Amino acid sequence: MEDAHQSADSPSFKPISVSLPSDVSYLDIARTFVADVGNKVGLLASEIHDLQLAVTEAVTNVIEHAYAGDSSQRIELAFEKAGECFTIVITDNSGNRFDPVNYPEPDMKEYLSQYRAGGLGLFLMRKLMDQVEFFSDSSGTNHLRLIKRVKS
Repeated sequence: MEDAHQSADSPSFKPISVSLPSDVSYLDIARTFVADVGNKVGLLASEIHDLQLAVTEAVTNVIEHAYAGDSSQRIELAFEKAGECFTIVITDNSGNRFDPVNYPEPDMKEYLSQYRAGGLGLFLMRKLMDQVEFFSDSSGTNHLRLIKRVKS
């Protein structure tokens, strides 16, 4: 029986990307994209679930905060594999630079005691992924890199 991760080392995998409208009605397409590519490269169901949740949070944040609900904008998702790392890069052209330093980890006890909804996207991404990186280029393009290392 082949190990689930052996197919991830297949030389036939090439980076793949998709461009979606900045609209929450397309979140299912983003999640399906992650699942399909994750299955193709041999990720475990739990790894795919983590990636789907992190991508859902990230794309929702771009829609609501970077583009302020402007559904005429585009969000790019690119899936790459390098060794044991699976990476999804989410790109927007909003020009609204995001600085994660301004968002420290929330006090969950306080958060839950206030019966708050929302505001945990970055927290969840950081908990689910092995690395979360934000960077912007001079043209105003923002990139969020989510990296997940496969389990041995």
